[in-house]
Amino acid sequence: MKTKLDASDKIFEVVSLASLVSTVLIIGIAIPGLSDVIPCHFDLSGVPNGYGSKYVLWTIVAVSLFIYMLTGILNMFPESFNYPSQKNDKESQYKLGAKLMRSLRACILFFITILTLIMVRSAQTGSAKDAFWLIGILPILLIANFAWFAVKWKKIN
Repeated sequence: MKTKLDASDKIFEVVSLASLVSTVLIIGIAIPGLSDVIPCHFDLSGVPNGYGSKYVLWTIVAVSLFIYMLTGILNMFPESFNYPSQKNDKESQYKLGAKLMRSLRACILFFITILTLIMVRSAQTGSAKDAFWLIGILPILLIANFAWFAVKWKKIN
């Protein structure tokens, strides 16, 4: 079932695509200037504790592209999602389910873009401590997202 996109759906789509493109551009522009070995893993305080080839950054693009494509395919079949209630208007539930998927994709891809910036910055400067607080954004985005959709679901059920 194809659902019609409203303004917020289009915003989520733009944020998702912009995040994906930004991740590709950040890596593509940064890689030539990076040393061959860069920090790839960090402890909880932002100190690098794992290193690898600078080309490992391209796996971030592969993961982002996979998430973008998989969620896009899943959104083509909102009737296959597991809904909290099957009693009321199914079309409203399908629209809300598809919107939830779009918003989750936008949050996750935006977060991946932030992680990419942190990794590139740490490879350039040797530390990511000053930007590591940004990691806290993902749980906040996800909790806010689910809370908003829980309220919406209550209204339609």
